[in-house]
Amino acid sequence: TVTAVFIIAKKLWNETVALVAAILLTGSHFHIHYSRLGMTNVWDALFALLALGTVAIAWQEPSDTTKTRRVWILGGLFIGLNAYLFTSSRLLPIILLLLLVFALLINRTQFQSQFRNILAAALLALVVALPQMLFYNSNAGIVSERAVQLGIFSDQSGWLADQAIRAGLSETAVLRQQIWQSITAFNGGIDRSPSYRSPESLLSFGAGLFFSLGLIIALFKFGENKFRTVVLWVVTVMLFAGAFLIDLPNSHRLVMAIPAIMILAAVALDTYTQFLLNALPDTMQANFKVYLKPMLIILAVLFIMGDLFFYYGRFRNDIQLGDRNTEIADVMAHYLENQDEPATAYFLGAPSMFSDFPTITFIAQSFRRGINLYDVNIGETAIPAATTDRLLFIILPERATELDGFQVQYPGGTVSSFSGVYGDPLFLVYEVEQ
Repeated sequence: TVTAVFIIAKKLWNETVALVAAILLTGSHFHIHYSRLGMTNVWDALFALLALGTVAIAWQEPSDTTKTRRVWILGGLFIGLNAYLFTSSRLLPIILLLLLVFALLINRTQFQSQFRNILAAALLALVVALPQMLFYNSNAGIVSERAVQLGIFSDQSGWLADQAIRAGLSETAVLRQQIWQSITAFNGGIDRSPSYRSPESLLSFGAGLFFSLGLIIALFKFGENKFRTVVLWVVTVMLFAGAFLIDLPNSHRLVMAIPAIMILAAVALDTYTQFLLNALPDTMQANFKVYLKPMLIILAVLFIMGDLFFYYGRFRNDIQLGDRNTEIADVMAHYLENQDEPATAYFLGAPSMFSDFPTITFIAQSFRRGINLYDVNIGETAIPAATTDRLLFIILPERATELDGFQVQYPGGTVSSFSGVYGDPLFLVYEVEQ
């Protein structure tokens, strides 16, 4: 994603903006966290960037060249691939539709000259996305299921009307509060996502300040397609992944916007330093211009130092797991991976959780479900045959009564208890040699 930000920002703006945006994205604790998780959300950021960035580059090129046609085709490919991701498959069509409407309103001549290229890109996107679209057509509820559960409007969860009654406000006033919370989600909101729950704002002070200034600049230059693209990108995510959903801000829903945010921050840094440079006497401008790019790079590095110290320091030392199951999975995975001798593990976690919890499969690389890691259903005593002499029965507290049966069936073992923030005990382990 960092490489793509650099290439696209350099093509649309300049090398200074590209370098600063890439540095800010590299050190962003928000982006680092989701890049390290076993979640697909961070792919939304990359593929949305590739799709929208490629289309923005193709738009500003002459329409009748082979190079431009190739860029449009590449844009169509990336748009089609976005259909296979959760967030961007739902939000990217909205952004593209808004871009199309504003192109017809503001740049109709350019739209007419690029029409054939746009049509070719759209047809390729349709071909690439067709398998997923056919799946959605056969399983229509999957597309809208989460929106119905999390949406705030009356035809969804009905949260907006209920909240208005509880707060004694009109629905319009509550909606305004939601929009304001969404607008400030990156700079001032406390994350409520179970995937992060960062005690700090999603953007550091420097990046957050210049993102806000960059958004203002982009609004003033909305007539230019590259600025229009990043504005609609960020605003669409803020509204449809923020304000119009319950429990905001949830950072995992907002990851898609992070490349655009860093580009806007970099544009603001470049714009305002250029403004200050132009305010200097002509004799001084030439001297300071040489140091402009290194100064901005140093400033961007200083901005990200706070993110890095926070994420790898305070946040790492004061880890905040989202819920009990996440903490169980983390402790259990490290326990399994630290086994010195081969073992077969049986997990009595159903129906609360199962052994395919992503954290377990990601950390406990030496254990494979169906090979030496098995789920045991409630009341099940005929367990799969072990491949090792050592057996590990990992038992959640709500199923602790089943421990006696396995102690009778496999006598002579030892019981250990593991405690945590969300439970004491989190789980029990009965370890026995056959």
